[in-house]
Amino acid sequence: MASEQLSLCVFKVQLATEQTSCSEIDLIDDDHLRPFGIKAQQIRNVSACYDVPGYLYEEIGEAKATHPCAGSVCMIFSDTHGQLCSTDVIAYYDFNPAKKHAEGKPHWNVEIRNMRNGQEIARSKPPDGHVIQDSVEITFISEFNGTTRQHTISRDKSFKSY
Repeated sequence: MASEQLSLCVFKVQLATEQTSCSEIDLIDDDHLRPFGIKAQQIRNVSACYDVPGYLYEEIGEAKATHPCAGSVCMIFSDTHGQLCSTDVIAYYDFNPAKKHAEGKPHWNVEIRNMRNGQEIARSKPPDGHVIQDSVEITFISEFNGTTRQHTISRDKSFKSY
């Protein structure tokens, strides 16, 4: 099954606003794969999933009305035991932060979530931290095996609940 091996696979995600660009998050980096107990050369069947609808949304157990989700870009793969795994870069908008958090000002948040067989195994912050200063829009910029995609979300578009 040499064709399933991770030969020249690249999967990077970056978030950007009108004022700032965060560092690229290399999802196939050994540090991001550590929660799975594997290294980059051990992952198989890599694919991408883009869940970026263009508006903020509430999701039971994940995002609430004061801290809705903006979307996610996910790397889906199989580990060495054939288990389905994903590393998700998720963005949120914090309408009502605590006074000690981000100086009490609304802002974007980003986090990385690791899942195995539908169960969360870890969450972490990107290298730049999880707070991104306020802006009207945020853009996911992802590169997967030579294809770059951009998805922009406005904090002011209609809000959805799921």
